[in-house]
Amino acid sequence: MRCCCCLSASKWRADEQPSSVTYQCQCGCTVTDSIGYIIASARQRCHTTIRRWTIHVKPQHTISLTIDYFILSQLSSVRVYDSAKSTADGNHLPLLLLKLTNNGEDEYAAKTLVTSGNRMLIEYIIMDNDMSAVRNNEGFIASYIATREFTGIALH
Repeated sequence: MRCCCCLSASKWRADEQPSSVTYQCQCGCTVTDSIGYIIASARQRCHTTIRRWTIHVKPQHTISLTIDYFILSQLSSVRVYDSAKSTADGNHLPLLLLKLTNNGEDEYAAKTLVTSGNRMLIEYIIMDNDMSAVRNNEGFIASYIATREFTGIALH
């Protein structure tokens, strides 16, 4: 299992990450393992305001993603796309599965999502000049697992 800066959700604090945490993926990357975590913190300084993670698993598999934790500032959002979708003319147009913001409407949003294919795109948009994000442990934790299409069989 590969994780992008991971700890259990109940123990995570953006200012207390142990030395065993992998930092290679905090600003975004592509992960190909069949099970894993993505953990993003506003405290991690990146060269871009949009951090992107692509999950790409084996063909004939779907991805089930669960948002385990999120705190967002007024200017930030998390967007999850089903990047297996495409338009009729062949141009890829990801389908937005979930958008989380800090407007109070997300409390009842589905926190577990399933793709139609073997790819998923997660975007974390944070404004660098939003200092409240750094002070309030802003970020998210998401866990994912790949399953065979139509069967519900989990891979390990």
